[in-house]
Amino acid sequence: MELDKTAEEKAKEKEKRKELDAQAEFTKLLGTRSGGVYIPPARLRAMQAAASQDKSSPEYQRITWDALRKSITGIVNRVNVANIKLIVPELFAENLIRGRGLFARSVMKAQSSSLPFTSVFAALVAIINTKLPQVGELVLTRLISQFRRSFKRNDKVCGFSFFTSFFWMMYNDFPPFFS
Repeated sequence: MELDKTAEEKAKEKEKRKELDAQAEFTKLLGTRSGGVYIPPARLRAMQAAASQDKSSPEYQRITWDALRKSITGIVNRVNVANIKLIVPELFAENLIRGRGLFARSVMKAQSSSLPFTSVFAALVAIINTKLPQVGELVLTRLISQFRRSFKRNDKVCGFSFFTSFFWMMYNDFPPFFS
C-alpha cells in the first residue's frame, strides 16, 4: 500500500515537473525575440493551448502579436502587380489598427529590398490609406523620419534613393494620398 502511494506521488511529482519545465521554457522563449528561435510545431501548439486559457496574459498577447507580425509581413511580401487586388482584402482581414506599425515597417523594408516594386507598394499604401488614413499617415511619417536620419548621416545610398522613389511614387501617382 505504501509502495502504491509513493509510486502515485512520484508520478504526480514527475507530471508537475514537466508542467513547470514547459512553463519555464515558454517564459524563456517569450522573453527572447522570436525572430530566430525555431519552435517545433507540436510544441508551439501545446504552448499556445496553455497560453490561450487566459487571453489577458502577456504570453497570449505575445503569441498573437507574433502571429500578426508574421501574417502582415507575409502578405506584404507576396504582393505584386497581378495579385494586388486579391491581397488587399487579406490585409483588411488582419487587425491593421493594432498592427499599423508592423505594416509600415514591412512595407518600407519590402520596398527597400525590391526597388522595381516601388509602385506596387505605393499603390498598396494608397489603397490602405483610403479606408484607414492613420495607417497611411504613419507610413508617411516613418518615411520622412527615415529620410531625416539618413540625411543627418549623409547616407545617400540608403536613405535618399529609397525615400525619394517611394515618396515621389506616392505623390505623383496617388495625389489624393496627400490631400
